[in-house]
Amino acid sequence: MSVPGSSRAGDRYPGSGTVSLATTIGIDVAIIGIQPSLSGAGFGAIGVFLLMVLLAGVGVVVNTIAGLIAHQRGEAWGARIAALGIVALIATVLVVRGR
Repeated sequence: MSVPGSSRAGDRYPGSGTVSLATTIGIDVAIIGIQPSLSGAGFGAIGVFLLMVLLAGVGVVVNTIAGLIAHQRGEAWGARIAALGIVALIATVLVVRGR
């Protein structure tokens, strides 16, 4: 929590980290919700997989921007949360692809 007049790193509310966490959870839920469509889609599975990759790509971009903002603002764990969100999105796509 930010203390008025304080400029120490880590004193600010991790707003960008919160955005990153919400984005990662939302996109992961969407990807996991789309995943059952892959099994019976046949040739259409390509489109479903491309949609998952597009969603993950949007999540990576949002998390990257949130991480940069968090780093510039000096948020406690903000950039690390964003980096973990990127890893989680990539892992989700790889796990779903392997099924």
